[in-house]
Amino acid sequence: MRDRMLSGFLWLVIMSMIAGSAVGGILLIYSGLFNLIVRRFEQAGLSLGWGLLLAGGCWVLCRHCDDLIDRVHK
Repeated sequence: MRDRMLSGFLWLVIMSMIAGSAVGGILLIYSGLFNLIVRRFEQAGLSLGWGLLLAGGCWVLCRHCDDLIDRVHK
């Protein structure tokens, strides 16, 4: 019983991290693009940099989520 609860909680945490980093990355990248349009280059660079960092983190989490959750493919 505890194993199923722990596995479910771990799945919830990992999926929340994936969703949060994906949404944060999308918002920051769009903010950076809009800042580029209005010629705020310093803010655009920061937003795009952080957005790409979050998007990369999301990609790594998605790629290794089976290892983090300890699921076995059958």
